[in-house]
Amino acid sequence: MEALAVKQTLGRYGLYGVIATGGMATVHYARSFGTAGFARTVAIKRLHPHLARDPEFVSMFLDEAHIVSRINHPNVVNTLDIVNEADELFLVMEYVHGESLSRLVRALRLENGLVPPHIAASIMCGALEGLHAAHEARSDQGEPLGIVHRDVSPQNILVGVDGAARVLDFGVAKANSRLAQTSDGSVKGKLAYMSPEQVGRGIVDRRADVFAAAVVLWEILTGKRLFQADDPAAVVASIMTAPIDAPSAIRPELPRAIDEVVFRGLAREPEERFQTAREMAIAIEAAMPVASARQVGAWVEQCGWQSLEARAEQLAKIEAESSNPALRVAPVASAPGGALSIGTPPSSDPRIASGMHVAAGAAPVPQPPASYPGVPPDGSGVSGVGSSRVALAPASKGGAVAAIAIGVIVALVAVAAAVVVGWRMRGASTSDVRSTASASTPAAPTEETPITPVPAKPTGAPAVAPATASVAAGAPETTASTGAAAAASPATTSKGHRPQPKAVKPPPPPPDPGGGCANPFVLGPDGIRRPKPECFR
Repeated sequence: MEALAVKQTLGRYGLYGVIATGGMATVHYARSFGTAGFARTVAIKRLHPHLARDPEFVSMFLDEAHIVSRINHPNVVNTLDIVNEADELFLVMEYVHGESLSRLVRALRLENGLVPPHIAASIMCGALEGLHAAHEARSDQGEPLGIVHRDVSPQNILVGVDGAARVLDFGVAKANSRLAQTSDGSVKGKLAYMSPEQVGRGIVDRRADVFAAAVVLWEILTGKRLFQADDPAAVVASIMTAPIDAPSAIRPELPRAIDEVVFRGLAREPEERFQTAREMAIAIEAAMPVASARQVGAWVEQCGWQSLEARAEQLAKIEAESSNPALRVAPVASAPGGALSIGTPPSSDPRIASGMHVAAGAAPVPQPPASYPGVPPDGSGVSGVGSSRVALAPASKGGAVAAIAIGVIVALVAVAAAVVVGWRMRGASTSDVRSTASASTPAAPTEETPITPVPAKPTGAPAVAPATASVAAGAPETTASTGAAAAASPATTSKGHRPQPKAVKPPPPPPDPGGGCANPFVLGPDGIRRPKPECFR
């Protein structure tokens, strides 16, 4: 197996080894690299070097891309992109893991095997649906393009392990909008699958593809070649006049109804054939059982297991090789202060959990062009192909210090604001308590000191004002509260104004030490504390 290192870089594509070679072009494995670690395996079709300098073949190559771009169907190999690199054109197509119908039939022929009838019916129905989609394709303005494949053959029907048959290689297709016009007298396509009007240089339309599909159906049902001779002239004569045997005459287990379908598809006059490819597919489904996609896929894996396993192994090596940092693409390069990059798990940086995806003062900026688009020369700051994890690149030293300083300042401001708000709220609820306490005693409790009950002194020293005592009794475990302020000094609050420090009268003489005013409140039968009248006279 040839080395799997990338052969050539085409924009965002990496070109690898050869899948297959045809008369006009070579098909390569390739990898498409996108943003956020996205990667996809594709196939790239490349004209042979001697044809890449021929204007006619280059024009045909462009025509194929323009034609297929207008066909969107699961039974047609899609064209994804065109790359113009070093004065050479490359056609980017979807990669299908499967084998051409010609190789599958050849593998069976080596073991004297035949395609099961229901498998053959399924493959041809899929190919006919793809051809019908091409025939019905329209331009951007909604006008019919008049596409005719003109090269329907087992080589151009690809059967995937997913069980779908796909038509490919529209390189010689005819369309109304075709850029390259066929030269006078030239014949395009494989002679053994051409319709009588095509070899006779008559008017060619979609019914020519129906004739070619009928030839393919006859061959895979019988295991033989239909129009075969030693020279092209004899082949043309067979197409025009040779009698055709019924498939059931060669393979008796085939239903008679399929003979009628094949003969109608092979009618020499276009008006006697099926007028559309879909019409022929419907007739096949009505004539014989059709295998499911799962059954077709299993048959493909059984017949082409050797080449498919070798190709799968090569693909695995290509995907592993493409994880090399030299082929990775960074959608956003590292920027001063820490910008988005690819490859680090999100949990590895605490800034992601806090929502700070980019360091303060930093903005993602594009990376200058490198040898590969978007790739730093040393491969740093990017992830392996296929990874979609996004994290922060390491920030620079100055940016990290600035971020920490800003964070500390914000935290301090928040704490200070919370303290001020709390101070004001608590101050509003304790204004009465502070004013009364300051007038009654020089040692009034502060807001940080809980107010506790003060017992009456046994001597003649002034006692604590009754208002202060009422507050202490009402709030034994907390600082002054709204309820405590409401209970303070009933005599003054009943007049509707707050006491002023300068207008406070001297406290009344203390009650008799042996009296019952040590606790100036009494608990009523309704559970509400009421002041003792004798203690507030």
